[in-house]
Amino acid sequence: MKKLTLILALIGLTTFFAHAQWTMTSPAINITPVTTGFTDIVEHNGALYVSHVKGISKSTDGIHWVDVSNNLQNHFVLRLVADDSAIYAVTNEDGIFRSTDNGATWVAKNNGITGHAIRLFQHNGTLLASPGTGVYYSTDNAETWTFVDIPSNNPIVSFAQHNGILFAGESEYDDDPKYLYKSEDNGASWQTVGVCPISVTYMMSFNGKLIIGSGGHVFMSDDNGESWEALTDGLGNGFMLDLSVINNKLVAAGLYNMLFESDTENVNWENIAPNNASVHQKNKKTIWFNNKLLLLSDSGIWERDSEQLSVNDIHTDNQSVSSLSNYPNPFRSSTTISVTLAQTANISIDVYNIFGQKVEQVTQQKLNAGTHNIEWHNTLSAGAYFLTLHVDGKKVNTTKCMVQ
Repeated sequence: MKKLTLILALIGLTTFFAHAQWTMTSPAINITPVTTGFTDIVEHNGALYVSHVKGISKSTDGIHWVDVSNNLQNHFVLRLVADDSAIYAVTNEDGIFRSTDNGATWVAKNNGITGHAIRLFQHNGTLLASPGTGVYYSTDNAETWTFVDIPSNNPIVSFAQHNGILFAGESEYDDDPKYLYKSEDNGASWQTVGVCPISVTYMMSFNGKLIIGSGGHVFMSDDNGESWEALTDGLGNGFMLDLSVINNKLVAAGLYNMLFESDTENVNWENIAPNNASVHQKNKKTIWFNNKLLLLSDSGIWERDSEQLSVNDIHTDNQSVSSLSNYPNPFRSSTTISVTLAQTANISIDVYNIFGQKVEQVTQQKLNAGTHNIEWHNTLSAGAYFLTLHVDGKKVNTTKCMVQ
C-alpha cells in the first residue's frame, strides 16, 4: 500500500511539474485602460509597456498600471520596439510613433513611408519597417525613411540580425514559396537567399543559429539560411503568436494556452504553460523583467515562480517525493490538507493570494514518511488562493484552493 501511495504521488507530481507554476499578477481588468486586446509588451528604462487596441499602458512593477496613450488614445497599437533612447509604437492605421520621454508624449515618424508599417525592427541604430512588400530603413531614429524594393510576392513580416547580416522573411498562409532575403549593407540593398520551409512569421538569432517560426513549426539554420532543420518535435499542435529568446531558451507562445520552451542543443520542448489558466487562453508574448519571466495573455499578465522546479530536477533516490491536496475544496471555515512524503523531511505549507503575496503560513514542522492530514482553519476572505508546499527548504508543489 505504501509503495502504491508513493507511485501515485510521483505520478501526480510529474503531471504537476509538466506545467510551470504561474501567478496572475495583473488581471486584464487591473490594466488601465481596461481591455483584453493586448498585442505586445516591452521593457524600457526599468518600466514595462503593454500595447493594445486602446493605446499603451505602463507599469514599473508589473502590477500597477497607468495609461500613457496620450495622443495615441483609442489607437490600435500593433507592435512596440524599444532601445536605449526611445520607444516606437506601430499602429494599424496611422503608422509609426516615437516617444523619447518614457511614454509621456508620442510623435508620428512616417516621413518617407507610404502606407503603414506592419513590422518594425531595430538593431545598432538601424530601423527596418515593412508595409507589406518591400522594406523601409532609417538610420536617423525614424526621422526619415528610405524605401528599398525587394522582388517579393508575399508580405515581409519578420527581421533579424545574424552573423553581422540583416535578414527579412516572407509570410503568407498559402501554397506559394516563401523567401528569405539578406542585406550586408545595413538595409540599403537586399539579395535573395532562398526558399524557406515555412512562412517566416518570426525570426531571430540564437546560439549561433538562425531561427524561424510560424504556426506550429520552428526551424533552424547554421549556414545563414541556405539549409534548414526542423525543431518541431514535442512542440504540440498549437498555433504560435510569438517566438522569443528568454534566458538562453526559445519560448513559443500561442493559442489555447500554448507555451513551450526549448534549446537548440537538445531540441527538447517542455510545456511550461500556466496549469491554472483557461485552455482557451491566448498567450501573446513572454518577457524577462526584474529577474522574472512574465507572460502577456488575453486574460492579463502572469508571473512565473522563480523557484519552480522542472521534471528533470525530480529524483526518487534519497529525495522527498511529495503530493499536496485539500478537501473539501471550495470550503468556508476549514479544510483538510493532505501531504504525502517519501521520507522524513522538514516541511512548511504557505498560502499565497492571486498576486503572489504570502498571506498565511498553515504549518511548519518535521514529518515522517507517509501521508499526513493537517487541518487548516481559514481566516481569509473569499477568493482564490494557492497552497504551497516546501520540503527541506525547496518549493515542490502548489495546489489551488477556493474560499467561499
